[in-house]
Amino acid sequence: MLKINDYYVLYTVPKSPYIDSNNRMMIPLRSISELIGAKVGYDAKSKTATINMDDKTVIFTIGSKMVTVDGVADQLDTNSALNQNSMFIPISVLANRLGIQSNWDQTCIR
Repeated sequence: MLKINDYYVLYTVPKSPYIDSNNRMMIPLRSISELIGAKVGYDAKSKTATINMDDKTVIFTIGSKMVTVDGVADQLDTNSALNQNSMFIPISVLANRLGIQSNWDQTCIR
């Protein structure tokens, strides 16, 4: 179950958050980013999504382990993924790169 601020996210388009093969919770980039108030853009040619929130810019590329934050590249331990024509990214990476406090509650796993 995903909780953002005081609200539980029960459904996201096009698919619910899931755990990938690297044990990372993957979320649909656009629906969750917009839910937290970020602006999202997508360039189909380069397969990159750009998230802008407050004074931060975060860029993900489908199938890549790289993320760019304010022009500085960093490597992730899992790839962003394309699923049902939507990009999925690790929630911890989005939260950490945007300066949002997050934590993992193992007791919520069923």
